[in-house]
This record gives sequence, C-alpha cells and structure tokens, in this order.
Amino acid sequence: MTIRRIVTAYVISPGATPLAMFLLFVWESLSAALFLAIMSAIVSYGVTLTFGIPCHLLLIKLKARKLVWYVLAGFAIGAVVPTYIFLFMNQSFQSTVSDFQNEPLLPVATALSFGLLGILNAIVFWRLVRPDQQAERT
Repeated sequence: MTIRRIVTAYVISPGATPLAMFLLFVWESLSAALFLAIMSAIVSYGVTLTFGIPCHLLLIKLKARKLVWYVLAGFAIGAVVPTYIFLFMNQSFQSTVSDFQNEPLLPVATALSFGLLGILNAIVFWRLVRPDQQAERT
C-alpha cells in the first residue's frame, strides 16, 4: 500500500461530506448550504486526520481489509466524534441534559446522521485505497 494512495484518499474522501451537505441543503437556502458545507469540511477533514487515518492503519495491522470493517469503523467514528462536538461542546452539562429532556431523540438522530456521513467517507476512502487488493498483491 503506497503512501500516495492514502494521501490521495485523505484529500478526496472527507470531501464527500461537504458535498453531501451542500446537495441536501441547497434547495432550502444557498447561503445555509454553503455554510454547512464549509463547517462539515472542517469537521470531516479534522476527524479523518485524527481518527480515520489511525483507524485505517489499525485495520491494516489487524488484517481487517474488507469494506465491511471500514463501514463499521466509519459509522462508529462518524457517530461518536462529530456528535460529541456538536452536542456537548460549549455547553454545560445541565444545558445538555435539559436539551435531551426536551428533545429525547436529538442525540440518536444526530449520531445516526453523522454515522451515515462517516459511512460515506469510509466507502470513498476504501474505494481509493483498496486495502483488499493490496493484500492480494503482497
């Protein structure tokens, strides 16, 4: 597996999230769609660099090279990390508990939404790196 493939996948795969966000919200408002695309790009690239790449290296070390492992990892990372960022950052514990009492499905819906975006990024990353084919060549 070449470093060039991993770098290429890192540059391209996190871009799937801002593109998806833009396409989902452009029908509502262009300015909102652009804002969401920019914010999701910042989060997506940061999460991919800090969690996705190390997870990829761990999966390679564990010889878990099939798409299903990347999908599971993408969902887990996507569901946990951005959900934590958006639901818990800059809030006191009391206000977070209050939000959950008023909207009990908010954390579930948020985690599921971000988890699906994590799956999207994981599939794009896996398609670009193709660790399953790299294993066959070695």
